[in-house]
Amino acid sequence: MTVAFNDPSAWGYCQFCAFIVGVDLETRQMLAHERMISGFNKNRCYGSLMPPAVQPGPEAEPVTYEEVIADAIRGDE
Repeated sequence: MTVAFNDPSAWGYCQFCAFIVGVDLETRQMLAHERMISGFNKNRCYGSLMPPAVQPGPEAEPVTYEEVIADAIRGDE
């Protein structure tokens, strides 16, 4: 399946790295991607292969995996 670069359905917001990344059109999961740590170390992002999140705003900040787990334990959305 091919899709145009400017097709909005092919992109989604990753809350862990605060970037728009590619999305698999069949599974609706974000493609595997890397995030920068300390400006030069690259690690696979926690958001890889997860559904995209809702972008909170144009000046979004990345969240940590620990923050997401803590919010889930507290019952926050």
